[in-house]
Amino acid sequence: MWSCPEGFPNWTDSWRALDGDFFSRWNRGELTFEEFATRLAADVGIGFDDACAHMKNCCESIRFFEHAWATARAHLMPQAIVTVNPDLFTRFVVPNYALDSVFDTIVTSWQEGTEDKAELCEIALDRLGGSDPAEALLIDNIEANVDAWRARGGQAYLFVGDDEFARSEWSLPSL
Repeated sequence: MWSCPEGFPNWTDSWRALDGDFFSRWNRGELTFEEFATRLAADVGIGFDDACAHMKNCCESIRFFEHAWATARAHLMPQAIVTVNPDLFTRFVVPNYALDSVFDTIVTSWQEGTEDKAELCEIALDRLGGSDPAEALLIDNIEANVDAWRARGGQAYLFVGDDEFARSEWSLPSL
């Protein structure tokens, strides 16, 4: 979402200027995509429809990490997406990339009403038919999330980059 729509160089600054509670409310499902877009459009000085179109375009222009995505697509074990994200993730990202055909379940903070990644992991584990966190691996790029899942007895890998992931035990042997 950092890229600016043509003619609106203040988009990124306006996005960053939104307070954290506003983002948290969106991530917890207390605000809809349209409510968020209304506020952002007003702050940027862009039309509502243009703001929505730009956010949708950003969701449909994601570049995946090569090794991590290949491992996910291989679907060698039951797997879930567990993400702290607002409703735009489910509305635009999931269908655009057919994520529901790659993952057995998708657990999002906006649907569950919490930004607690470890709690979201517990929900995913349950939906996958498991009960023991030690049998579940969280791959995450936020150290606090990795630590929280480990504190519940889960396995975790701190994702710091695709090259490092390719060398890890969790990656496919080769592409």
